[in-house]
Amino acid sequence: MYRGCEHGCIYCFARPSHAYLGYSPGLDFETQLFVKSDAPGLLAKELS
Repeated sequence: MYRGCEHGCIYCFARPSHAYLGYSPGLDFETQLFVKSDAPGLLAKELS
């Protein structure tokens, strides 16, 4: 799972997620990517 995108489409619905984290939904969305390195394990733990 990740937040951010290198494509930078101006109409993207996901841009506000960066503003929620305190980053710019403009340039930061295109240059600052956030990754959950163990997303499957975290999901399995949450569901168990």
